[in-house]
Amino acid sequence: MKLLKEILTCIVFSVSVLITGATLFIAIKDRATGDMNFVAGYRLVYIMSGSMEPGVRTGAIVLLYREDFENIKVGDIVTYEEDGAYITHRVVGVFTDDENPDGDDGTEAIEGERYLVTKGDANNREDDIKIHRDDYRGVVVLVFNEVAPLIRHIRSF
Repeated sequence: MKLLKEILTCIVFSVSVLITGATLFIAIKDRATGDMNFVAGYRLVYIMSGSMEPGVRTGAIVLLYREDFENIKVGDIVTYEEDGAYITHRVVGVFTDDENPDGDDGTEAIEGERYLVTKGDANNREDDIKIHRDDYRGVVVLVFNEVAPLIRHIRSF
């Protein structure tokens, strides 16, 4: 039994190291190309803040899928880009500008254009912007919270 536990621990650690390495490689490639790169519609994203705690921990890695923007619904966790930063939050509203044309985010409403309203699970209020198709990057399909302690340890050096 002890041997089985050691083997499983080794496997989990090895997978965590591989996921971490792949994420770092993708992050370096993204920075070099200035774009978010997907492989077969999927990509890994490193979570840098606690805005989605406790479900998605700081240091976790999430697997994004490039789901069609029209299929995103309330409750989905999405990643979007704002001012060059990637933000991963939960969708709390789906609207079209003709349903709610007087948004308070300062963006110009385009009649009939779909947008999302998001909020971090640990935040007290919704995000201040409308997430349009051009801002949307993908929907979270898998969360690797198990790698968070390893990432924190690596970042401490």
